[in-house]
Amino acid sequence: RLSNNQSSFAFQLLDKLAIPKSILFNMLKLTTPYKSKECSVYLNSRNINIKQWKYFAYNEKSKELYILNINSNDRVIGMQIRQLDPNSKKSRYLTRSLTKIYSDIFKKDLSVLIAKLLNSMENGDKYIMEEDGIENIQANLDRLSGLFNVMNVDMNNPLTIVEGPIDSLCISNAIALQGATKLNDYFDDLQNVRFLFDNDKVGKEHSLNKLKSNKRIFL
Repeated sequence: RLSNNQSSFAFQLLDKLAIPKSILFNMLKLTTPYKSKECSVYLNSRNINIKQWKYFAYNEKSKELYILNINSNDRVIGMQIRQLDPNSKKSRYLTRSLTKIYSDIFKKDLSVLIAKLLNSMENGDKYIMEEDGIENIQANLDRLSGLFNVMNVDMNNPLTIVEGPIDSLCISNAIALQGATKLNDYFDDLQNVRFLFDNDKVGKEHSLNKLKSNKRIFL
């Protein structure tokens, strides 16, 4: 799935649609972890190397931690929002795809931007002409933007699939599904992949299913 033409094209589009951190920080009133004592204390408590703090941002007013899914140019393609306030009534984890970021924050229709980009790219028009072409590409972009660290791994080397984005920062060449129930078959076509799900009921169920499919599992 990752090697077909449309997926390769999707990676190019992701790079072009990735959002500079400065714009996102300004729109959402975010600060870097270095400038927030609360955020720094939390990241230190999770033993996250300070070099990896580039993946994080913090909203001091709402006490929300943003885990940023960035590309190799340090631009954002997706994010997970975590509530650090124990009294917050919001969902503890919220995952935001590229479509959600553009619609909720910038009030823009991602499909319109995709069409404009395709028209400007060589052979891009052929994807527009396909049945549900724009819709399929947008769905693919959202799937990819929900896979944490997908833009920074080498698919030719052994790849570890974990659940949480923080977990993926602790292992070299790792991608986080941000939940074992999401896209857990997305990498089944790759031969050099191994799965490391959480040691809970859902994680164990998915691990057993992978074992039945002759996949490599660590628990």
